[in-house]
Amino acid sequence: MAENQFTAIPVKPDTRDRVRSLKRGGEDYDTLLRKMADQYDPEAN
Repeated sequence: MAENQFTAIPVKPDTRDRVRSLKRGGEDYDTLLRKMADQYDPEAN
């Protein structure tokens, strides 16, 4: 993926706020979402 290529993911405002609250320092959303995806286990639900 090119560094200047971005997309939008539609989420509810409360979901956006929850994700935003997890960001630390200069961390970008891509890095945060990748960390979250790495921890997600779809078989656990």
